[in-house]
Amino acid sequence: MTEVQFREGAHWLQALNMLPSIVEVRLSDCGINTIPPSLPHVNFTSLSVLDLSWNSINSTIPGWLFNIRSLEYLDLHDNFINSTIPGWLFNISSLEYLDLSYNFFRGIIPPAIKNLSSLKALYLFGNRFLEGKIPVEFGELCKLQYLGLSYINISKNLHELDKVFTGCIKNSLETLCIRNTQLGDYLPDWLGDFKKLKHLDLCGNSISGPIPESLGRLSALQKLYLVDNKLNGTFPKSLGRLAELVELSLGGNFLKGVMSEEQFANFTKLKYLDLSQNQLILNLTSDWIPPFQLQELYIGFCKLGPRFPAWLRMQKNITDLDMSSTGISDAIPDWFWRSFSQIRYLDISSNGVNGSILDLTGFINLNYFNLSSNHFEGLLPNFNSSILQLLDLSNNSFSGAIHLDIGKSMPNLEYLFLSRNNLSGEISLSVCHLRYSALDLSKNLLSGELPNCWNHSSFIFVIDFSNNNLSGSIPPSICSLQLLESLHLSNNNLLGELPLSLKSCTRLNTLDLGQNGFTGKIPTWIGESLLSLKILRLRSNKLVGNIPSNLSKLGALQILDLASNNLSWNHPF
Repeated sequence: MTEVQFREGAHWLQALNMLPSIVEVRLSDCGINTIPPSLPHVNFTSLSVLDLSWNSINSTIPGWLFNIRSLEYLDLHDNFINSTIPGWLFNISSLEYLDLSYNFFRGIIPPAIKNLSSLKALYLFGNRFLEGKIPVEFGELCKLQYLGLSYINISKNLHELDKVFTGCIKNSLETLCIRNTQLGDYLPDWLGDFKKLKHLDLCGNSISGPIPESLGRLSALQKLYLVDNKLNGTFPKSLGRLAELVELSLGGNFLKGVMSEEQFANFTKLKYLDLSQNQLILNLTSDWIPPFQLQELYIGFCKLGPRFPAWLRMQKNITDLDMSSTGISDAIPDWFWRSFSQIRYLDISSNGVNGSILDLTGFINLNYFNLSSNHFEGLLPNFNSSILQLLDLSNNSFSGAIHLDIGKSMPNLEYLFLSRNNLSGEISLSVCHLRYSALDLSKNLLSGELPNCWNHSSFIFVIDFSNNNLSGSIPPSICSLQLLESLHLSNNNLLGELPLSLKSCTRLNTLDLGQNGFTGKIPTWIGESLLSLKILRLRSNKLVGNIPSNLSKLGALQILDLASNNLSWNHPF
């Protein structure tokens, strides 16, 4: 009965209690907000599965559950339960699966947890108010295969948990997730003692020191996630023995040294590799044939160049590729565009890549495309992706006009960055009809008037058309963009008085109209309506008259630049 919405006051529990032979009850996402604390008589004593996840339950776990001696599966994740974990819960010795994730449990994890002698999976994710002490009794859960403790505040040094993980649990555990728990210190050698461990996730902690050679003893390991810690040292040779690895994620650390083809030789099953945000040098020859077929590869900020990696040609299944800031100063070969038409995420930014880009209308799966800060030239490529959300070609040498049908070819684009190129011509009206969050066409050679076609259905937060050759006035429709927070039109040839329509841009925190030809007075409505302004820049225009005294009402204002106008100041701030 998943996603069936019970009406207010529905006596769902009493109805179920009339079914003595019922074995499974699954009421996930049914709008339940409470569990009755008591039942005169528990009739469904054959129940083995109870799933009340994804509801709005804000009561405690009722004690009558203890009377269901056959219960094997209890799932209460993603509710609003705000209590301690009752000790009697751990006397349901038949439980094999217990998920209490993403609630508001507080206090300690009771030592009585050792009584769950049949437990195979325990999920406590996201209970931020649980105290960080992990009871040593965890080590006595001899059948436990999955332990999820991520997103709770453990705040311990990892090596201090040795007494927890030296019991019989080390012989059964297959998945250990302790992500984002403020764990510190180093990776202890006992991590290599889990005989059946297939998945180890310690991401987002403060673990430092080298990766120990003992991890190479985890012969069954399929997924290793150590992203976003403070690990240093080199890539240990012992990791190269983990022939079962499917996913290896070490990004966001301080690893250094040279990685050679030899260290990848046994990774025949590898599908996901993340070495990004480290200081590793990838010493891979152009004729290297990788033993794996990757689906996702993230090696941003590793040293890879200067040549474009020819071994990528052997990878037929890649959907996500990050080679940003890898020191490549070469042209992208034609085979890359032919072989990677299925790609979904591509980031080759901040390199020295040159040349032009072929037509990309066949790349219909593109969702993220970032070639910024390179040396590309020629016309902007054509796109045809209904799911493309970010397009960043900024800081290159692209020339020519922005395509007239840009709105049709990328209808769901949210971020468009084309700044710091040599683009010319007028801004197409189709840019008004995209679902932007940010639109940056600054520092180009664009001319003509600003398009007057904006509408309230757009979600634009930032518009930057500064440093172009745009003329005319600010179009009145621009403030139909109700979410607009930052408007940059400086260093153009815009004229006329500051339009009254700007008064409607009440969310603006940055308004930069400097280096134009605006005339007239600074309107008083700026100090009355634009109360969120942090930056107001009107310098180098042809504004005249007194500076309005009510600008002093802009309590959030941090930068006020009115220089190089013909203004007077008759009011003390």
